[in-house]
This record gives sequence, C-alpha cells and structure tokens, in this order.
Amino acid sequence: MLAIVLLLALSMIGTYVAVHNVNNASAQQLEARLQEIPLPPNTKLVDSGWAAQRLAGAGNGMQYAGALLIRSELGPADLEEFYDEHGSDGYVIATNDELLGRVSLIFDADHDLDRPGLFMIVSSDEPKGGSIRQLDLRGH
Repeated sequence: MLAIVLLLALSMIGTYVAVHNVNNASAQQLEARLQEIPLPPNTKLVDSGWAAQRLAGAGNGMQYAGALLIRSELGPADLEEFYDEHGSDGYVIATNDELLGRVSLIFDADHDLDRPGLFMIVSSDEPKGGSIRQLDLRGH
C-alpha cells in the first residue's frame, strides 16, 4: 500500500515538473528566435526575457511570450517593417503604449519603461488542442 501511495505522489510531482519545464522551454524558444534576428540600425538591446503565464484575458490556459526591450531611433512602423522583413512574427509595442499590459512583467521592474525611444518586440504563442503545453498548473 505504501508503494502505491509513493508511486502516486511521485507521478503527481513528476507531472508538475514536466509540465513546468515544457512551458518554460516553449517561452524560452520564442525569446531565442527573436535574439537570432539582427538588431535594426540605430538600435540597442536593453534586455530580453520570456514568460509562461496568462498574459492577456482571463481564465485558465497557458500563453507564452518572448520579448526584447530595445532603445531605438526608429519609430514603431519602421521597427515593424524591419522585423517583418526578417521573418519575425513579433509585434512592436512602444513602452508608453497602453496596450503594454501584463507583457511588461517579463522584464525587471528596474527598467524605466516611460522613457522615450524604448520599444518591446514581442513574440507570443498560445498552444491549441489538448497538448501538455496547454496545461496551466501555476495558477494566476
């Protein structure tokens, strides 16, 4: 009986760890894909990060985001065009934009996101179907 209880406990812990690691890896891949793209001219990388959590809306489910925080002399339209030309599915958000929302939680709080010329390049994903990637064991 003890063996069954231990096996059940280990399988529950193992499932939690496996799902957690799969979710983190999915988000880290999005960040890595953005980092592979060269920076636009007159642009400096400030920070990069990723998140595996519910980033928009309410309810259960997992969302992933990888992001770059950049300082650029280019405007949002030019940055969008640059990243589109380089095959990125990322979108550009000026850090003073009200659409920023929870995505800003990807970066440390010590960044002054109100400074002009700061932009986030965000690539996001929300898994479909009944895969392990869709499980949300973290709560929110």
